[in-house]
Amino acid sequence: MNRAFPTIKSSITLVVLFLFAVISKASGLGCAQDTIIIDGKTVVVERVVDYEEPPAPEPVEPRRETQEVRHTKYFGGGIGPSMLLVDQEVPNANYQTLNEFINNHGKVRSGIRASGMFGWKWKKIGLEIAPSLDLEWYKNHYFARSSLDDSLYQFSSIENGVLNQITRHDLLIGVEFYDVEAKLLSGTLFMMNLHLPVIGIYHHKLDRTKHLEFRAGVGPYWNLSLKGGPIVLLNESAEFEYVRDSDLKNQLAINGIVSVDWVMKLDHGVESYIALGAWFSPSLSPQFEENTLYNHTVTRFGARVSFNTFFKRNRNKVAQ
Repeated sequence: MNRAFPTIKSSITLVVLFLFAVISKASGLGCAQDTIIIDGKTVVVERVVDYEEPPAPEPVEPRRETQEVRHTKYFGGGIGPSMLLVDQEVPNANYQTLNEFINNHGKVRSGIRASGMFGWKWKKIGLEIAPSLDLEWYKNHYFARSSLDDSLYQFSSIENGVLNQITRHDLLIGVEFYDVEAKLLSGTLFMMNLHLPVIGIYHHKLDRTKHLEFRAGVGPYWNLSLKGGPIVLLNESAEFEYVRDSDLKNQLAINGIVSVDWVMKLDHGVESYIALGAWFSPSLSPQFEENTLYNHTVTRFGARVSFNTFFKRNRNKVAQ
């Protein structure tokens, strides 16, 4: 009986291990094998390794496409004072302007420039059409033909701003000359001109809200109006001509433009900018080239404050 008990115990152990192995395989569990010895007999034991399958991935919502906002077109305007350096030209070398003759012509003159702008920007470069209207004025001296002495012989000027008439009188005892001051009229010569340049632009970023804009361009320049004349041409021999306002209107020239502007963004959420700048505009051809009596070449420069804002334009679709 005592000997039979270990045998029965071993048999029960083997049956339990066998049933455990069968159940493990049936349930799909992976097992690792090992061996033990019971009462001199080798028994194979399978170690059960349990694991959990990873959860199924949740469905991903398809990515929506939206349109990327690009700011490529803009418009604006500006205004500021201007100065003019005028080089007067008289095709007939025998004449000069009255203002020059009395040494009161003044090469430096003043004015105002109002400008508009419509442009396109691609990253750092851009193209712009920028019409500008120049209003200019300066002192002009002239005289009426009826105010001259009938015995006029020569013109002279020995004092700035004063025109003298040298009169000749034939007398029985000889010839006498008298010096008589001419009566000069003074007015303001007012000119209005239109410049229509095509301009290339380079944008240099300083930080998130500030940048520099460098411009260079060229375009036609028209004289729209001239009032306050006439311009008088004369010489010492008492010869003179009038260049009337009508002779100087609607003439075409070619002018360049070079400028630099310091630009600041007004608000982070709005594509609008304010700029402070300086510009330089030389004449590349005479203003009144077709006129045979009088011409001038003008170099203009000045400062301005301007404002521009960008259109919103949807350029490309991008995924969000």
